[in-house]
Amino acid sequence: MNSVIVYFPWGAGGNLVRNIITLDTRFEFLDDQEFNGSYPLATDRYKWLKAYYQASVTPDTWLQREWSIRQKLYNRYYQGNIQYWNPEYLIAYDCHGEDREVNTIKQNGYLDSYDQNMPTQQSAWRIQECQHIFLISNNVKLITDIYISKNPVLNQFDYIDQFDVRTTRALETNNKLTANLKELLQTLGAPTYIAEELYSGPNLLKDIVNQLQLDIPYSYINELHSIWLQSTREIYYNYYKKELII
Repeated sequence: MNSVIVYFPWGAGGNLVRNIITLDTRFEFLDDQEFNGSYPLATDRYKWLKAYYQASVTPDTWLQREWSIRQKLYNRYYQGNIQYWNPEYLIAYDCHGEDREVNTIKQNGYLDSYDQNMPTQQSAWRIQECQHIFLISNNVKLITDIYISKNPVLNQFDYIDQFDVRTTRALETNNKLTANLKELLQTLGAPTYIAEELYSGPNLLKDIVNQLQLDIPYSYINELHSIWLQSTREIYYNYYKKELII
């Protein structure tokens, strides 16, 4: 088994998918501490993620919480796109569909070791030999709205003063990311999942776990998904003052 790349546009729930995958102890598990703690068992990882998702968040702090983990992933394994691997662990990477990310996948090169002191400096496999999981949306407007509720400042567009222009740009960008991912999907011929199903129940997560043959109890998936979905619905309601309807 090689590492996994989870492909998803903004608001498609890919961070949850990536975190669930890392419950399997063959994968590196990243926490939000300066130095990683020890999580040798799936139950240790589950307990940490449960507390992580149970922590109170608002529309202004959701993104900060996500980046408390993702920044470590990016600092160690990315250089604008996926660049490095870990000889000791499998990695659950992510890819939103930006042009430079897609080009890296298409170029299908080898990955360098993140640790230059490792005896093996280059992966024995090319990046397309990773396992690929695509979350594709049938309603980009909806997942963009969900994303905005979790990142209302739309920090990617800080250079734009008008908020309505930012939201328009966010939707345009998410449509472009989705189109890029659909094009890449044709190249890779990988398993595809409908992103909106993640907002209805845990079955999509279970299907991915089965597809990848991961060692993760369904009870962990059910509980973490339930907490994540409830929090997502609360954030959405607090921001838009209406229920999230899929």
